[in-house]
Amino acid sequence: MHKVPSCPLLVVLPPGASVPGGAPSATLRRPSSSLFVLHRRSSLIFSRMFDSTNARWGLFIAAHPVAHILISLFLVSVLSVHLINLRIEYDIRASFSPKNSKAMREESVYEQFFNLSTSPLRSFVLFSARDGGSMLRETHLREVLSLDAEVNEQMERRDSLTGMRGCDPLCSLNGPFHVVANALLAPNQSHQSANSAPLVLNYPIATYLDTELFLGGHVLGVQTANHSFTNNNSRIVSAKKIILWYFNRADTVETKMRLRKLTLKLFNEAQVEGDRLRSVKFEVFGDDIANSEMIRGAIQATILMSIGFVLLLLFVTLVIFRLLATSAVPLLSVLCVVLISILCPLLSSLAAFGLCTWMGNPLYTIMCVTPFLIAGVGVDDAFIMLQSWQHHRTIECPRRRLSFVMVHVGPSITITSLTNTIAFGIGFFTPTPQMSLFCLCTSIAVFIDYLLTFTLLCPVVVLLSSPPPAHVHLQLNLNRRPLASSDKFPSPPLTAPPVPAPVPPSPPSWVHRYALFLHSVNGQMMALFVAAILYTIGISGVLRLKSSFEPSKAFPSDSPLSSSINSLSEVFEEFFPVHVFVNRPPNISNASEYAEFNAMVSQLEALPESWGARRTLLWLRHFEQFDRRADHFWRSMGFGRHQQYLGQSANH
Repeated sequence: MHKVPSCPLLVVLPPGASVPGGAPSATLRRPSSSLFVLHRRSSLIFSRMFDSTNARWGLFIAAHPVAHILISLFLVSVLSVHLINLRIEYDIRASFSPKNSKAMREESVYEQFFNLSTSPLRSFVLFSARDGGSMLRETHLREVLSLDAEVNEQMERRDSLTGMRGCDPLCSLNGPFHVVANALLAPNQSHQSANSAPLVLNYPIATYLDTELFLGGHVLGVQTANHSFTNNNSRIVSAKKIILWYFNRADTVETKMRLRKLTLKLFNEAQVEGDRLRSVKFEVFGDDIANSEMIRGAIQATILMSIGFVLLLLFVTLVIFRLLATSAVPLLSVLCVVLISILCPLLSSLAAFGLCTWMGNPLYTIMCVTPFLIAGVGVDDAFIMLQSWQHHRTIECPRRRLSFVMVHVGPSITITSLTNTIAFGIGFFTPTPQMSLFCLCTSIAVFIDYLLTFTLLCPVVVLLSSPPPAHVHLQLNLNRRPLASSDKFPSPPLTAPPVPAPVPPSPPSWVHRYALFLHSVNGQMMALFVAAILYTIGISGVLRLKSSFEPSKAFPSDSPLSSSINSLSEVFEEFFPVHVFVNRPPNISNASEYAEFNAMVSQLEALPESWGARRTLLWLRHFEQFDRRADHFWRSMGFGRHQQYLGQSANH
């Protein structure tokens, strides 16, 4: 490597101009502050080191362009080969819940309690009358039961591998509704008195054969009266909605696919007005439906972004053709530069996907945005580099020309690329898995694209470059100083190339007037005022910002799930089940343990968000009532241990 020549830095100032600070160019003053001098010297040293590194790197790239191209393609291929193990995560629950989160901990307890090897698939169907009336009418109940029977027929099938029903162990989730609906449809229900009828319909607790049934989880929007109606022995005036809950195991592919086909079939039928049920409209919600709609949204976004990518390709072709037109570059070379400018971001995205897969991470649907995002960043860097390449077209030697280009655009491309890399890298620490991996993958892709801009695009431009036309070369070098012997190739440049002869001033444009205004005192004061307003608004908004999750935002805007979220919200505002699993049940023969257990349940029922004891589903209370009645019966017959039971019940 040749020694860097000592070339003076030539700065051309118009007559009467002054340097920053207002001092005339002929009377520059040395700053008196030692701190300022130290800062200026350190900045100058760093700038020279950075420029020298870029200059020598440019010389090295231009000296070995083919090697850089081959090494870049080889490394990208090595990173991308891991895509053969690509695994796409379609489960929306896994996309939003970290592995060590409370939600996943609760899911683990749920699986352990029901002896499940994997998370089950849940779904539910919400029914409402088309005329807005009550859902407890005979025609409406029969339509609900017919659809429910079809769903249960599929879910109660036994798996060929495990031999278990798909709905085990929660096949009776809708049992209370079945009892009430069948009792209401019984032919003799309306002809029996209140004392002899098996069903006494009230809300939220109905009584069937002296057994209490909780209806709050199935019948919603209920209006009740203060007295019972004689025709059906009910206090319910109307019920606007009926919801049925379904549980399905996901142990085997057979069971999962059976439920998936069923729920998607019902979901599509629900969108056709009056096609399936005449009097009732229904909405289907479920894990498979949410996953399907999320995938459909990703496909739609990819299609739209592909259209934008085609427009970007046309724009890049036009801009690069105009940039290289003055250099008499063949059309084939222009198209090759366009291809490489677009190929660099795509290759970097491919390598980032492969690297993330190699680290054992799945890919989420949101990551389909990454290639298009990197394309915007990469094309911007390519424009900057090509613009500088054309700006230095008076330099005949490609090695020296690329060296000047690297010194010129290296800081700009480096700062923007590293800023984006760090910004997305910080997003990796977000708790949401899909956002964390999206930020990590994008950060890696931005950094790889930064490297490919210099190791792939620059060598291609050097190989395709040609010397400028003779008339352009002559016109741009009329006022160029002759090169000294020490200034010949390949010395790395640390100063700007010679400045062409001054061009006669043209009439000031609006851009020129705007620039003058920004440099004036009034412009600076206005900029400071606008910045203060923006920062004030931004800080106040951030301080009032509240984190929330809108489920409808996870689906396309035209998805039926988005419009049905309001109906679902109304249901969950009235009834939202919370499961409490007791891993160490109390010994009901021990009075103190049983008292502690009842105290814990009472505390949960006393929470402000709880409906109280009437809506708590605890089988032990019903068992205790049954045991009391049985004990009283046997005591009336002269059997049983009367004194011992009374003592325990007093403690209970």
